[in-house]
Amino acid sequence: MHPEPEKTLKSRFNVDQLKRLSEAIHRDVEADLYDGALSLWHVQGIIGLHEAVGFANRAGNRLLRKDDVFNSPIGFQGLHRRDNPVFNRAWRHWH
Repeated sequence: MHPEPEKTLKSRFNVDQLKRLSEAIHRDVEADLYDGALSLWHVQGIIGLHEAVGFANRAGNRLLRKDDVFNSPIGFQGLHRRDNPVFNRAWRHWH
């Protein structure tokens, strides 16, 4: 089986949903619900959304970057945790 062309894979993304999710995360950070979030949504390596929103250190006014390293109990597994506010935001958009 041949891999799907990139154009076909990109069509699997609901661009409107990803845009709404991004906007919601931006609003949440501005409302101080959490300091920041790194979002990476992909299908078979084709990226639909990849952005860093908010702060790595709000008190120090350091913005979050896509290449930041996370040292937290959430870390890599964070998206799978039901108590993660970003997970909950995404879950509400898709269910």
